[in-house]
Amino acid sequence: MFDSLSIAMLRAAALGTALLLCACGGAPAVPERGVVESNVDTWRFRRYQKLLDVEIWVRDNPAVGHTATYVRKDAEREGRIESDTLASVFVTRYQDNRGLLRGLVEFVKRLDDEGSYEVEVESLGDALVLSVRGQGESWALWQADKHIIKVGGRGRETLPEELVAAYAERYPSRLSGDILDRPLEELEPATEAPGPAADDDLPGDSPAPDWDAYQSGEIEVGGDDDNDSDSGDADDDPGSDAP
Repeated sequence: MFDSLSIAMLRAAALGTALLLCACGGAPAVPERGVVESNVDTWRFRRYQKLLDVEIWVRDNPAVGHTATYVRKDAEREGRIESDTLASVFVTRYQDNRGLLRGLVEFVKRLDDEGSYEVEVESLGDALVLSVRGQGESWALWQADKHIIKVGGRGRETLPEELVAAYAERYPSRLSGDILDRPLEELEPATEAPGPAADDDLPGDSPAPDWDAYQSGEIEVGGDDDNDSDSGDADDDPGSDAP
């Protein structure tokens, strides 16, 4: 039998262990294949695709792309899957951070200059992102450590904030509120990390960045139709649209 002192000590030890585990929890790990291959809150994971043609090409900084498609659980259950119930995530993984911030800003500024898209800095939850809206599309883009993340979809007027939050937790944004106002040279000197090359300078096997460059590739279907394993912030056990 335990006396009252022993019980109190056991309770204190259990509480201390729980606090220690919480303190050591930290952010979720970066997924091995870039994207979250499981359900995220009200979004059901549907498929994974690996891409060799990346959207934001940075000279001397090799990269590979990973994409995931998600569908609203209620829409899938009711059989009414439409554009606004679908979302895509593109995770581009680079060798290092050279040129990423400048490349991203140049990319969105070109879209803004064309007049077809509206670009602005937006705060979604704890993340600062570059929101890109136009042509019936809505996207959130940001730079993280050795990655550029893009979340959104076609036929959407709003950004899928649950997905943005889940990915920002794994890939914290490095953007600042004045990112669009700062000179490109201040973001990254051209001598150290040049931005994306002009089309004529691209190697033969590296096509120029294009919003519609994600239509080819081998697709892996992810998750069974009856797999409804939620993870609030999603489970990272190993796993399109574009403006």
